[in-house]
Amino acid sequence: GAWPGQGVRSPEPHSPGSALPSSPCQDLKKYGATTVVRVCEVTYDKAPLEKDGITVVDWPFDDGAPPPGRVVEDWLSLLKTKFCDDPGSCVAVHCVAGLGR
Repeated sequence: GAWPGQGVRSPEPHSPGSALPSSPCQDLKKYGATTVVRVCEVTYDKAPLEKDGITVVDWPFDDGAPPPGRVVEDWLSLLKTKFCDDPGSCVAVHCVAGLGR
């Protein structure tokens, strides 16, 4: 399982041509993720995740570029809020293939 402060890679890598692993809700719930930060372009409907109680936050930025200051500030604010309100929580980051962002 994931421990606070540790990263977890999806056991089901996928190419930039595919939007999500075949069972994202199952994988996210397995690690206790209640929030997904999507830093890539929108390529799928977030409604199925939200229907399962997973919040999707969109903070896209260019592949290969550092995140803009606004994204860094929002990220730190999200983590502070999530981990203060629910110290055992898990936040997932979705960036297509796990490369470049």
